[in-house]
Amino acid sequence: MTDVFLSYVDEDAAQAQAIESALQALGADVWTDQRIGLGENWLDEIEKRLSECDVIMPLISPDFLESKWALWEMGYALGRSKEKGVTIVPVLVRDAKLPRYLNPFNVIDARNLSTAELAEKMRSFGSVEKASA
Repeated sequence: MTDVFLSYVDEDAAQAQAIESALQALGADVWTDQRIGLGENWLDEIEKRLSECDVIMPLISPDFLESKWALWEMGYALGRSKEKGVTIVPVLVRDAKLPRYLNPFNVIDARNLSTAELAEKMRSFGSVEKASA
């Protein structure tokens, strides 16, 4: 089963929840910051999950690109990609000018895709494995 770290900002939370559900339906173990429990050190937990995941999936939007925390997560993700070969699958969810650091990656333009279509694209690219029956 693929372990996906879904990175997003609050402004895209509803879309992130829908994407999380669609990926889980395909058998992916999706982690979001909503899993951080009360009293847990959220920064340590995010760093731990970023260090353990197979796929990092940032939801790109203007708000994401302006968020210092989202950019911190992207910096960590880029480092893991180079060091450990972690797959980064940026997903464009709202109109935004893509930064140069995303040029090496195949960006999925999800602005006109349903969440099911997006999840299927992830599976067809091999980023999410179909759960065994």
